[in-house]
Amino acid sequence: MRLALYLSVFANLILALESWNLLPERVAIHFGAGGVPDGWGSSLTATGLSVGLSLLLFGVLTCSADLVRRVHGFTSDSKRSARRCSGFCWWPSG
Repeated sequence: MRLALYLSVFANLILALESWNLLPERVAIHFGAGGVPDGWGSSLTATGLSVGLSLLLFGVLTCSADLVRRVHGFTSDSKRSARRCSGFCWWPSG
């Protein structure tokens, strides 16, 4: 499972860096309530935001999962229950 997370982050980084050359010089980076762009930035800014936010989100989620595991601990029963709950989360998407 952890390997899949690392591979998805790596793939996101590669995709962001590869698409950087395809972006126009000026890119919309914020949209108002009506869907009209109201914030603009360079292609470097858009790529940096994409990479930075994905790395930040990955770090926060990884650390919070490890923190919960350390604080509460897992027994064999709680691992079974967690697997069952995660199966319910993935079931509608598959």
